[in-house]
Amino acid sequence: QCERDLAEDDGIRATVLYATNRNVDSENLSQLAALPGPLHSFAADDSTYTNPEISEKKQQQADVTLQNDPFFSRQCIVPQIVELKINAQVMLLKNRAQDLAS
Repeated sequence: QCERDLAEDDGIRATVLYATNRNVDSENLSQLAALPGPLHSFAADDSTYTNPEISEKKQQQADVTLQNDPFFSRQCIVPQIVELKINAQVMLLKNRAQDLAS
């Protein structure tokens, strides 16, 4: 724990690091519950991209292979559905080029 108060002048709370996902989930739920208003659900829209120069059959096979890859189901740390409230602070798990970064 930091011995000094961290300024939140810009409205962004300092990130709190935890050793387990269980603690992270608990903190996230607590912070979310403290915000007024209803929850809004956002479902993942996973998709694949294959080279358009390959045959349609190979594209379909590649799509099925990618969609069935364990990364998209068991190993992905991002949930299929995220519930948020207006003004909820979020953190990107992966930077998106130069337009969005955590």
